[in-house]
Amino acid sequence: MKSLWISLVLFILSGLLMFVPSPCPGRDVAAPMLQSTIDGQPTRTTASVISQAAARGDLSRADELLYRAYSLYAPELLPEAYRGNVIDKCGTATAREIWAALDELPPEVADDIRGRAVRPTCDTHYDTAHFRIHFDTAGEHMILNWPDTAYRDSVAAALEKSWEDEVTGLGFRAPPNDGGDPDGGGGNSLYDVYLQNCSGYYGYTQGSYTVPSTPRSDCTSWIVIDNDYAGFGYPDPTDPMKVTVAHEFCHACQFSSNCWADLWYMECTSVWAEDVVFDDINDYRGYIPYYLNYPYASIEWQDGSGLRMYGSCVWNFFLTEAVATGIVPAIWSRLEYTSNETSAFDYCLGLEGTCLEDAYSEYAVWNWFTHTRDDGAHYDEGADWPLVPTQRVYSSYPVVAGSPPLSYRPDHLAWNYIQFSNPGGADEALSIAYSGPLPTACASHVFVNTNTSEDLKSEYCEVAVDGTGHGNGTVFDWYEMSLAAVVVVNASTNQNDMNYTLDVDTCTPVAGSVYAVADHNAVTLRWTLARPGDVVSLQILRQTGGSDFEPLNDIPLEPVSPGSFVDTDVRPGEELRYRLVATLWDGSTDVVGQGEVSVRIDGQIGLAMSPPAPNPFSQRVNLEFSLPDGGARARLMVHDVAGRLVATLEDGWLAEGRHSASWDGRDERGRAVASGVYFCTLELPGAVVARKVMLLR
Repeated sequence: MKSLWISLVLFILSGLLMFVPSPCPGRDVAAPMLQSTIDGQPTRTTASVISQAAARGDLSRADELLYRAYSLYAPELLPEAYRGNVIDKCGTATAREIWAALDELPPEVADDIRGRAVRPTCDTHYDTAHFRIHFDTAGEHMILNWPDTAYRDSVAAALEKSWEDEVTGLGFRAPPNDGGDPDGGGGNSLYDVYLQNCSGYYGYTQGSYTVPSTPRSDCTSWIVIDNDYAGFGYPDPTDPMKVTVAHEFCHACQFSSNCWADLWYMECTSVWAEDVVFDDINDYRGYIPYYLNYPYASIEWQDGSGLRMYGSCVWNFFLTEAVATGIVPAIWSRLEYTSNETSAFDYCLGLEGTCLEDAYSEYAVWNWFTHTRDDGAHYDEGADWPLVPTQRVYSSYPVVAGSPPLSYRPDHLAWNYIQFSNPGGADEALSIAYSGPLPTACASHVFVNTNTSEDLKSEYCEVAVDGTGHGNGTVFDWYEMSLAAVVVVNASTNQNDMNYTLDVDTCTPVAGSVYAVADHNAVTLRWTLARPGDVVSLQILRQTGGSDFEPLNDIPLEPVSPGSFVDTDVRPGEELRYRLVATLWDGSTDVVGQGEVSVRIDGQIGLAMSPPAPNPFSQRVNLEFSLPDGGARARLMVHDVAGRLVATLEDGWLAEGRHSASWDGRDERGRAVASGVYFCTLELPGAVVARKVMLLR
């Protein structure tokens, strides 16, 4: 069981204060707009209407499956009360559910369904390199404009393009040969596609027979698509035909890997494949609001419309654009060994140097950058997607124990957006404190993104959450921002209704960093100030043992940056703590940087690591450390917050005394790593010391 992983992501953006989510099909979408209601009634597919009736107890299990079979194979027999008010994108889920449940049905019902779930009979066919297209030249199922062959030829071209892009290009497993099926297949070894007058569905892929010669849970199949797409609402009927061909053929490839994979991920992948094969049609965009409008609901959850699983294609867009272009087919290859999609995600993400928890946290970050929030650095088509709604908005401070409404607490594989608006004023910073589940149940991350007055948006940094489930972050230059959005991600695979709170207030910090370097007879303090012009003077305070902090400098120091001070009044064995206190122009004082730094003065050189500098850093961080007399075999490494090795800076025998190294923010393979918190660890036999650094891209 995976532990509960919570990521807290902080964004700062400007310009947008409030918004109303709405479907956003995009400027060049060929599909008709999908609405949340039709004629005053909620949007419902036929499959959804039947399932909800069964859930209410209005239908027995046998009647539910019989009516679903009617909706697919004999729509004229389906009672009007169980018809949806929107055409369903795909009937494959219905076909598979019926196929899986036949043995549990009364024999007469099962036989009725089996008699209908058969290959359609057509009066002619047309063969291509990989497909046999079956169609009628007269009657109810006659293809569009026959005897003009344009539609038939368009279907043939779309099928071959789908094979080329999905099998040859992406590497999906091709559908198995059905020539040996007990029903004889479609007459030869070509993959069979039937053009029929569909009702209620764009098309479907029908599983046929399992393949006994392989260890996989695979099966043969055939596809049905509409014969003319009349009444579907498209100016060009070949547009819905093309995306349906790409969609259903992807199901056929999935059936070759694992025909019992989770339905939501089957649809997620097939809708994503539509845009891969026919990028200019963008039919998929009409379904995205059904997913993104509910960020707090699990990616696996299906709403009452029956359309949300199609909108979950956003996950595959993220995987291919943010992680690796070939990861989706790799996931389906992994699903040949498991039917647990989250296990397959984790395995394939691990091969790319990440994991499901980390990737899903980043996924929530990306999903902020859609529509008017698009920054050009995330989704390729994100500007044409809808805004994801916030779950709560605050505009006055302090906020004490802020949290979303109970119904909006994130379930597993889901997230929240909590917005903090800037009402105006000259406040220097916004302080954010997060309190979430205990460390035994979660791990937390905090990220900061900024948007300048010139509307330049970017990911800024990560703020660490400690071992008690608490984290603190500060948004500097708050007076330049319009809002901060905190994103709380529940990347667990099984924990729902996650509770947390946020305490937020404006503040005036002194930004900078301080560190100390000790030798036998002196301590050198070094510091940097983020904004020296805000500071009038500096005072150094020192604590020896358990005494009070006392000033070291009689005359206030000039606020130069970088600056330094040497304390020579030290003795071997002393433990010393230092604070650098800044006096501001308004007369107030505050400690610079992380608070206090401590050193120990030994009679001989011992193992020690000075605080990294600068910290935070953007290009390179310098590391100074000392080894005990006699030297030692030492390893200087960088780890991420999950404990994974990022880079090795030193590995070998080092002499006693002082040493220095640096890290340029790259991993072992030379790739720039993401902004965030990392740990620089110096390891000797029997001893280890670590320092935390923050990388800001």
